[in-house]
Amino acid sequence: MKRILTLVVLLAATAALLWQPAQHAAAPEHSPQYTKDGKLVIPKNYRDWNFLSSGLGMTYSKSGPDNNPMFTNVYAQPEAYHAFLQTGQWPDKTVLVMEVYTSGTEGSINKGGYYQLAPMGGIEAHVKDSSRPGHLWKFYGFDANDETAEARPSGNACTQCHTQNGGVEDTFVQFYPTLLPVARAKGTLRPGTDVATK
Repeated sequence: MKRILTLVVLLAATAALLWQPAQHAAAPEHSPQYTKDGKLVIPKNYRDWNFLSSGLGMTYSKSGPDNNPMFTNVYAQPEAYHAFLQTGQWPDKTVLVMEVYTSGTEGSINKGGYYQLAPMGGIEAHVKDSSRPGHLWKFYGFDANDETAEARPSGNACTQCHTQNGGVEDTFVQFYPTLLPVARAKGTLRPGTDVATK
């Protein structure tokens, strides 16, 4: 009986040593999908993904007051979001989607502040995919009725700005309130990008 018990304990210990946590591989419906000519297929049901943040009238250059600021809503596929919570980094095949809305004020019962109105008619996808040539992170812009989009050219303004100023890799995690504390705790936040230090 002692031998059987010892064998069971040894097997359990070996299994514990060999077991590796499951990687957060993107589900097939969430992974980036491409046409044969390399265009990204617009992600379906991205509004069911994890909501990261909404920005209002954000601009990265000095400008005057905006009487009709735009809202931006950013979503991350669930697998990428949960992987980030564990590691403070984005896994390969991450897809982030941003949509833009016009804003309104003093409508219905609202007497101040802003609310989201009509979508601007397009979305941006930001994709981390090591299987694609060129820069690891790529931007894809979809117009209102587009089902597919080509990657923006190398050296485009969006990529340059995100590469230089991204809180984590090429992404503006500094503006995502649920992920910023994670990046701080994991030590993955780029120095000088923390909004708390500005």
